[in-house]
Amino acid sequence: NEGFKSHYSLKDLRNTKNAALIGNAYATLRLAAFYSNYGNHKLAEKYATEFLEFDKEDVQNLNILSEAYIAQKKYSESEKLFLPLAQKGMMQAQYLLALGYYHAGNLKEAEKWAKKTLEKPERKQPDDIEAAKELLNRINSKLKALNKK
Repeated sequence: NEGFKSHYSLKDLRNTKNAALIGNAYATLRLAAFYSNYGNHKLAEKYATEFLEFDKEDVQNLNILSEAYIAQKKYSESEKLFLPLAQKGMMQAQYLLALGYYHAGNLKEAEKWAKKTLEKPERKQPDDIEAAKELLNRINSKLKALNKK
């Protein structure tokens, strides 16, 4: 049914699934994005996880996985995936790790990784900096509210 609600026809969706089954990386990523767009986080996670076999650092795929993990409250899986990448200095992984910690309620770790995201700003895109600053503001607001109690 979801195929009718998108720019995909059922035939296109079937062809993409067949291509993914025979190991086409791009088709696998397209399926992950398709299911993510329609809020089917289980299938988005399934295909995005499969895509990790092809590329462990693809930003679009990491964003899909982060959204799926947060929606399903799979915070330990999120940490398991993003922590090693974040420790290597991957900015997007640092941000997604901070976001996962934020949703899990681990505000101190979220703050730590959000601040790491903002280090060396000359190598980052303005949108990435703004997203990290916004997350840090949300973290600080929650921390202040907790400290007042």
